[in-house]
Amino acid sequence: FERALALEDANRLDEAAAAYRRALRLAPDDAALHFNLGNVLLDLGRTPESAASYRAALRFDPEFVEAWNNLGLIHLHSDHIPAAVHCFLRALDLVPDYATARWNLSLARQRRIAGESHGDSPK
Repeated sequence: FERALALEDANRLDEAAAAYRRALRLAPDDAALHFNLGNVLLDLGRTPESAASYRAALRFDPEFVEAWNNLGLIHLHSDHIPAAVHCFLRALDLVPDYATARWNLSLARQRRIAGESHGDSPK
């Protein structure tokens, strides 16, 4: 885990992802490892894998508020607005004063309203 963090800090993301995966072999139910791997994969542009890592983190820790927020961001950027709203609301259920999730929720709602006002069907 420490090695993976150091590699991530050095922006050696492919190596960091490999290190997180090695750490997960030792601790497959560690939500923080799944979350950190998700962050690295997202930075590498591997969005589907990143989303899977965030979901794994949430399987092991359903109250991992940052994982809810980051999964919501993936949905938001993929125009899956209802799923994004769900994730941000879940984060806010857990931590009502989580400003980042509140901001992201407002962005998702604005995007939903903008899509509806342009005659687009909600996604």
